Amino acid sequence: MLQACQMEELSSKGNGFTWAGRRYDLWIQSKLDRVFGNKQWFSQFPASNQSFLEFRGSDHRPVLMKLLSSQEAYRGQFRFDKKFLHKPEVEAEVIKAWNSSSSRLGTTTSDRIRICRKALSTWKKENNSNAKDKIHQVENALEKEQSLSLPDLEHVGFLKRELSRAYRDEETYWSQRSREKWMRCGDRNTKFFQASVKGNRSKKRIEKLKDINGYEQFSEAAKGEVACAYFQNLFTSSNPSSFETWF
Repeated sequence: MLQACQMEELSSKGNGFTWAGRRYDLWIQSKLDRVFGNKQWFSQFPASNQSFLEFRGSDHRPVLMKLLSSQEAYRGQFRFDKKFLHKPEVEAEVIKAWNSSSSRLGTTTSDRIRICRKALSTWKKENNSNAKDKIHQVENALEKEQSLSLPDLEHVGFLKRELSRAYRDEETYWSQRSREKWMRCGDRNTKFFQASVKGNRSKKRIEKLKDINGYEQFSEAAKGEVACAYFQNLFTSSNPSSFETWF
């Protein structure tokens, strides 16, 4: 069928064995889920690719297809985490940074705050207090264990429990970021808090741009290309020889 339709598999990254399960005493892995395209598809989306993600609750590995790959990396801003207030060593780091020799050279309060921000960022990286980083670490460990020919099921259960704890910490983080002060008790839902944060971001963010062919582009690289093409066409002169008709 693939030959008759002239279809080829998209370039991929990650573990291509998208299903795993136990059959009697054997651990079986199979490559079941894949993404294909024909020549017309690749002419429209030449940079399309597929990524095989990590296992979660299902025995099937999610497959993420991207039309364009963006090379731009997001650089986040420093945000004070309320969890710092319960860490006694954080207060010592702040006092040390505030009274450091380098801070004495600066006479303004903003200089001292900048030094404290760098000290807190360094402490945060060294102590791995980022819930998202912890999730990635546990996810990678769980993925590595489940990809073995004979995984340790007890260790898999332990990693899943650790992942649940990390998810709860991530939920607390997004609850703080959402700035939803009205919620004091009841159900908690990370997706709700994420939607609140994304709602605030969407007011300042261009989600998509339509190119000259009428296709909507969503990735940062594609939107950049659409914007550049638009302004290049807008400000490119046709080199008219006479301006009499305009006046």
